[in-house]
Amino acid sequence: MEPVSLVLGSFLSALFAMPCQGGMDRAMARLKRGELDPNHNILRAASYARWNASLHLLQAHWDECIEWARAQDRYGVVNTGRWEEGLAVRKQLNRRMSRVHDKDMAEAMGLGDGQYKEVQTAMRDLLAAEKSEKADPREALTIAALDELSSWAGWDQVPPPLKRAFKAETNGFADAFRASIGELQATNEARWKAFQKIHAALTREEILANTEHGVEQNEKILAELGELRSVLEGKINELQANEQLVNTFLARILDRHVPKTLWADEFDSIVARWRSASHELVAPRNQAAEFEQERRRAKEALDGGQLEEAENILATLRAERRARREEEKAQQLFEQQQREARWREEQQADAELLKEQAEIVAVTEPMRGAALLEEAARELPDAPSELWADWLEQSGDLAGREGEIYAVPGALEKKVDLLSEVAGWRGAGSEWARLKNKLGNALLVIGERGHNDSLVRAVKAYDEALLERTRERTPLDWATIKNNLGSVLSIMAARGNDDALPRAIKAFGEVLLERTRDRDPFNWAATKSNLGNSLSILGERGDSDALCQAIEAYEDALVVWTRDEAPLRWATAKHNMGSVFRVLGERGDENALQRAVRAYEEVLLERTRDKVPLQWAKTKSNLGNALRFIGERGDNEALRASLVCHDEALEELTAERAQALHDMATRNRAKTLALIKERGL
Repeated sequence: MEPVSLVLGSFLSALFAMPCQGGMDRAMARLKRGELDPNHNILRAASYARWNASLHLLQAHWDECIEWARAQDRYGVVNTGRWEEGLAVRKQLNRRMSRVHDKDMAEAMGLGDGQYKEVQTAMRDLLAAEKSEKADPREALTIAALDELSSWAGWDQVPPPLKRAFKAETNGFADAFRASIGELQATNEARWKAFQKIHAALTREEILANTEHGVEQNEKILAELGELRSVLEGKINELQANEQLVNTFLARILDRHVPKTLWADEFDSIVARWRSASHELVAPRNQAAEFEQERRRAKEALDGGQLEEAENILATLRAERRARREEEKAQQLFEQQQREARWREEQQADAELLKEQAEIVAVTEPMRGAALLEEAARELPDAPSELWADWLEQSGDLAGREGEIYAVPGALEKKVDLLSEVAGWRGAGSEWARLKNKLGNALLVIGERGHNDSLVRAVKAYDEALLERTRERTPLDWATIKNNLGSVLSIMAARGNDDALPRAIKAFGEVLLERTRDRDPFNWAATKSNLGNSLSILGERGDSDALCQAIEAYEDALVVWTRDEAPLRWATAKHNMGSVFRVLGERGDENALQRAVRAYEEVLLERTRDKVPLQWAKTKSNLGNALRFIGERGDNEALRASLVCHDEALEELTAERAQALHDMATRNRAKTLALIKERGL
């Protein structure tokens, strides 16, 4: 039994390829009267069927044409123009398809009377099986087809899958029709036999049509070939080639429809190209024996007139060689990737070993550990990467702590360099803003020690961080960075930058809108302390009320920063408040000077030389200043104590560690020493 898909195209050809205008008119009238389901588009279904049938015939003609074109006739002529012939067949069938709309089936398919009668007989068998015999077979066929379509459009007895097919819920008419044929094949033997007869009749007509076409073409070719041979007889004899090669050349001339006046020139041109190709195939190529063997095979085919065979041999050889090269290239690439992967794994392992070594060294030698950690980061195979950035930041933190607490020369600068590099790689975003804030903090510490350029860079870093971490997006992070910015501006103000002071005070005021005591008490205290610093600078410039406000700010901070909870923070606020009392004492308040001395002495209980040497030295120097002011008013013991404080402070405040603080402490010691000498002590 033949597959359903093969029978479908033939049945559609017989059933719908002969449209009857009267039947179509009646169908449209029924549609207008409401007798057909509105969801059923009869024109769409019929058109689809006709086109399907026509394409089926087109494919059959095309296949037959190709097979015929490849066959050799008794003269050994191969029709190398089969593609052009195929195109001609396509055009002919397209014309047939265009006539399908207004011609009956016999005319559209080019069937003779006897042939068409066989088809009609088969159709009558079909109608008899359905008990739908009519007087006029063609009209009966059309009406039966339209009735069947209309029944499929939505009558109650129609199976649901077929109903859905015409409502565009399935793939459409062809799927529904296949389903109906499948059901028919299993249930209605009489109707199935009618289908088979139709298929056999139509297939026979295809074969007959192609056979007649082939005979006609062969006769035409033979006539042209005979004339061509007579014109080129001399050149053919001179060539002394085998008959198949000659026929190949002649067929080429015929296929190209070369004018008779150019036959000789075209023949000479073809022969010249053939000889050139043959000569190339004997030229040495210094390749493997297999390569040369295939070239010899190609030359034999070329000399025998089998040009296509020669081409195929070379094309196959080239494709095989290319495939081998691609395979070798792929293998080499794979091996290279494997080597690179192993190298990367080894490099990664080496970098991790160095990091482990750095962590061991950092226990007792933080600066050397930081250097090893930086080296490890730069040995990572994927650098720059997240891991690279993390390790460089860790290295900077190690070095930065040594610089901040122990004033190791170059340590803070190294942290700044590493943070700048990582931030530059980040480019933007939340992590970039976090790094910019850390960079500003490191620059702030460097700036505190006398490098004013670092203070300017710190302001820039904080301003950049605030572009990303806005008050609307991250209010507490914004407040932290804003607070740090205010701290830098306060230091700049203390060094004579008049524009920086109001900016600092404003910044701290804005921060306190987010950093409330209830919401974030610890950082609220930090901002209060920083505000006190700015107000104390303003007070030093003559605003006594600002000094009182500064003391209030420090006292607020000390409510949260207790000595037990935050000893170093407590010491910082206490130290700064002592400095305000010292300024008040300079202006004549004796009690304020005593309070300043007590404050510094309390601070030194936490700011020990072992714990925070630079901060201890700074406090010692300020205590020495307070004692000098007391000594200026007649207390010689205070002067002696002041000199001791300055001497001790300068042991830590060296020029290498903190140039600005060293210079200031040196000047203050000189003032104390001058008073002592003046009094002959």
